[in-house]
Amino acid sequence: MLIFGLRARFPAVWDVVCSGFGMAAGLALLACGEPGSNPEPGSGGAGGQGGQGGQGGDIATCGPCASHEGCVDGACVPIKHLGVGVQTVHFQQPGGSFVYSSRASACYHELAPVDPTPSPPPCVLSIPDQTMEDPLAEPTGIVADAGPITVSGTLLGESILPPPTKPGETCFNEKHSTEPLSPGETVTFSAPGGADFLPFSFSMEAPAIPFITAAPLKPGEPLPIQWEGTGDGPITLLVVTMGVMQPVSLDCRVPDTGSFTVDAELTSAFAGAGGTPHVIAIRVKRTEEQDQPAVAARVGAWLGITSYLEVGYAP
Repeated sequence: MLIFGLRARFPAVWDVVCSGFGMAAGLALLACGEPGSNPEPGSGGAGGQGGQGGQGGDIATCGPCASHEGCVDGACVPIKHLGVGVQTVHFQQPGGSFVYSSRASACYHELAPVDPTPSPPPCVLSIPDQTMEDPLAEPTGIVADAGPITVSGTLLGESILPPPTKPGETCFNEKHSTEPLSPGETVTFSAPGGADFLPFSFSMEAPAIPFITAAPLKPGEPLPIQWEGTGDGPITLLVVTMGVMQPVSLDCRVPDTGSFTVDAELTSAFAGAGGTPHVIAIRVKRTEEQDQPAVAARVGAWLGITSYLEVGYAP
C-alpha cells in the first residue's frame, strides 16, 4: 500500500498515520509539580507522651523537570508516549471509484524538548536538497509494554493486536483490513497495563471522509483545494510529487473548513519537479490524552481518514 511506503519519504504523512499524537505530544507535563518546585520530604508524626516523634522517611523527589520529562525514583526522565489508533486510506480514482485500506496500530516514542518557535507558518515546503527525517523511525532501545492492546469496532471486530517483535520498535501491533472505517463508527481501545504504561481505555467515533476536489497543478499559480466535511481541529493538506526519487512536498496544516488555496509563491517550487502531483487530505480525531505521572507516561487514541487525489500538471 502506497501510504505505508511513504513513511521515510514523507514524514508529514507518517506523523499522523503512525503516531496520531506523536508530533503534537510535547505539551508540558511536570510529574514533580510546577517549574522550580521541589516537594518536601514527609515529616514525622508527633511523638506520644514522654517521647519525641520520629523523623519521616525521605521521599525521592526531583528538581524542576523539563516540559517533556517526568519524575521517577528521584530522576527526571523522558515521558513515554503511546498512541493507539486506526487509519483508513483511500485513493480517489477517475470515475469516482476508490481503493481502501485500513490499519490499526500502536506507536511509541519518548517525548523530545518542545520547539519554542511560536506560531509556525500554515504551509512548510520540503525540497529535494533538504533532509527529511522521521523521528519515529529511530529505535528507542525500549519495548513499550502496555499489556495486550484490544481494538473493538465494526471494522476490525474485537482484535488483540500482536505484541512488538523486537526491542526498539516504535510502531508496532499492526492489523490490516481492506475495508474502510465508516463515518460515525465507534471504536474502543483498551489495555490492562504493563511495565511501561498503566491500564487505559478510550472510545471515539470515526470522522467523515475528506473527499478532495482540486484542479491540475500549474506552478506559479494559486492552487485552490476543496474537500468534503468539516472538523473541529486542523486538517493536514499535502501536495506531493510522486514517482520521483527526490519529491517536492508541501505540508499545510489549516482549519478544517472545507477549502484552502495554496499561494502561487509556494506552487512555483514545483516547476521542473517532475513526477505526478497528488493532493492528500488527512483528517484526524483525537481523544484527550491520559497522563500517567506515576510511570512518567502519556497515552492517547486517534482515528484518521486519509484521501489521495492525483491532480497532475496543468498543460
